[in-house]
Amino acid sequence: MLKSLIFRRLSGKQTYVTPEAWPRPRPCLTLSDMHPYACYIISLLYPSLPVKACTTTVDSSKSHSYFLHRIATLLLSLIVFSSGVVLMFHSIEPSPHPFDLIAPFINAVINLGLLVYLVRFPKRIAQVMWLVFTTTMISLSIAGWYFSLQAAFSEEVQLVETLPPISAVPLLAIAALFSFVRSRWVTIAAAISWVVIAFPVLTYLAFHSDELFSPRGTEIALALGPGMMLATALIPVHRVRDRQIATLESDRAAMQALAERDPLTQLYNRRGLEKLFAKMLEHQRTSNNEASIGVILFDIDHFKAINDKYGHNVGDKVLCQVAQRCQAILRKDDLFARWGGEEFLAVIRGVEKDSLAAIAETLRLKLAEECISPVGKVTASFGITGLCKQDSMQALIHRVDSAMYTAKRQGRNRVVAKNP
Repeated sequence: MLKSLIFRRLSGKQTYVTPEAWPRPRPCLTLSDMHPYACYIISLLYPSLPVKACTTTVDSSKSHSYFLHRIATLLLSLIVFSSGVVLMFHSIEPSPHPFDLIAPFINAVINLGLLVYLVRFPKRIAQVMWLVFTTTMISLSIAGWYFSLQAAFSEEVQLVETLPPISAVPLLAIAALFSFVRSRWVTIAAAISWVVIAFPVLTYLAFHSDELFSPRGTEIALALGPGMMLATALIPVHRVRDRQIATLESDRAAMQALAERDPLTQLYNRRGLEKLFAKMLEHQRTSNNEASIGVILFDIDHFKAINDKYGHNVGDKVLCQVAQRCQAILRKDDLFARWGGEEFLAVIRGVEKDSLAAIAETLRLKLAEECISPVGKVTASFGITGLCKQDSMQALIHRVDSAMYTAKRQGRNRVVAKNP
């Protein structure tokens, strides 16, 4: 089949316009293309460059990911700051233990590196949190085994006096891990960590009742014993809750799609297109974007006669065929909807008046060039108009609707433009 072509006169010459030759909208950065913190910097360096991420509201999944990234960045910053404070505190002690100087320094360096990595790759939160958890648990297990063995083999040393104040850290590490990572391995990792960290300390305290029943010993035993067990047991509960929330979000998205899609053609319905069109117009005004917007509204000619003669099943087939043919021509970033009954509306971005007329003419020829069985040739009447600065959506739709009815009065199967 020959590709649909139309011609227009330009400077006295016939030039052919195909869908591939239509003007494209200006490139625009989106939130998925760049790090959120870069949006403001880019807007300062390149004021003329449209940056949608600065003005466009993102969907719930993106906003949730952005929130998690902010929280993870804050958490790593607090860890680095806390490690630095601990290192500073121990460095001014008269005779600090070497472990008290080495462990905070290594912890600060590792988490600072992870913080830089997370800022550079904001989508890798899970990998970063696994590394934070692993390094934290390794340092805690080394501390637990070292000080427990030191106290066990030295009668002059008591564990409750030498063990650093780390009993609450495993609880915080487990809570942070299952808050950021959704994996069945979280429970296993937490259980292994509990055994590795708590085993030497709890074993020592079990054989030294005088230290166990001291205030510090009781606090350590409760934190590393029932506390870590409870935190580990809550991970499956948290995973079930996450699955329930994910199911609710999926159901909400499905209901929203049903509310904004035409069930027959799977195009946007009037409600869905009005919602997207309103956002587009708002962005056009708030961002001072000069890109032109054109609207095409067309109505299938004699559609009532098709329904009366062939039945509604054939009428539905005609609507689906019309939708598919137009979708094959329009670009993916154009808005296209079943406006109501046998009316369809397309919103074309980044086109001038002549190009908009060429697009509408291409659609008209595409609909009429192939017969639809058993109806035969199906035509449509087109109205087109462009957006001007003072236009509201209602005024724009009214104008293009008037142009479409003018096309019907002039004999149907034609394109009529109405200027703003």
